[in-house]
Formats: sequence, structure tokens, C-alpha cells
Amino acid sequence: MRRYFNRLKVLHKIIISVFVFALPVCILLFYTITGFNKNIEFTQKEIWGSVLLGSLTTLAELVPEHQLMVRLLLQGDASVQNKIDVTAKKIDDAFKTLVVDGKKYEKVLKIDQKTLKSMKLEEIHYSKALAMWQELRKHYKNNSTVQNDVEHEMVIKPVNAMIQWVGETSNIILD
Repeated sequence: MRRYFNRLKVLHKIIISVFVFALPVCILLFYTITGFNKNIEFTQKEIWGSVLLGSLTTLAELVPEHQLMVRLLLQGDASVQNKIDVTAKKIDDAFKTLVVDGKKYEKVLKIDQKTLKSMKLEEIHYSKALAMWQELRKHYKNNSTVQNDVEHEMVIKPVNAMIQWVGETSNIILD
């Protein structure tokens, strides 16, 4: 081996030496960049999850508030009707935001209907909660207090389940 190396010109020896020393540096650079990219992807998922959790937590707060005000209305307190309408509008806005953001991030955060169906979690998809909310909003004045409580819980349950699911798939919940 040494005999072949001694026959080479000085320029060729320098090129071989540079290559031998550069190869490990290139390999280390590759693994460093790959590690950075994984960290960036991890953080990006957290950011997307935070965006979705904003709408979901708003819903988790407003739907029980709406439930309480509807209960008061059905028990005879007509003064809460304006508050019910304002809260319902806020809930509608939160659902609109959730649907827009959900469509953007559903594949990455595994909240698309196909993935949820394969996991047997299709009932927690935001479209189901939205449909239940729209039905509840149309008929809450005609329902009994018990029926309204049941229907509000049917809206709250998938929202809470979606909060947990998004937290897990977006790496926000690491425990």
C-alpha cells in the first residue's frame, strides 16, 4: 500500500489526504443537520397543536357557559337571552377557526377522518362536534333542561377528547 502511495504525485497525495479528513467531517455534518431537522419538525408539530388547542380550549370553556345560560333561560330567566346569543356567536367563531385550522393540520396531527376511523376515534372529529352544535343551537329553546344538558355534553365530549388527542399527536403531552 505504501509503495502505491509513494508513486503518487504530491498533488494526488494532498487530494487523498483532504478526502480522508473531509469524509468524517461531512458525515458528522450530515447527522448534525438531520438532528436539527428532527428538532424543527418536533417543534413545528407543537406549534400547530397549540394553534388547534386555542380553538378547542375556547370551545371547552364556552359550551358549558352556554349550557348554564340555557338552563337559566329554561328555568324562566329571560334576561340571559342576549348573553346566550353572544356566547353562541363566540362558539360559532371558534368552530369556524377550528375547521379552517383543522383542515390545514389534519394530516400532520392525525386528526383527519381516515386516520381517526382507523384508530376507532371517528366520533371525536371536529366535524361531528360542529354538527352536534349546529343541531343544539337550532333546538335548545324547545328542549327540556335535561335534554339540553345531554346535548351540550355530546358537544363537549368530542371537544375534550380532541384536546387530548391533539396534545398527544403534537408532542405537547410528553408524559
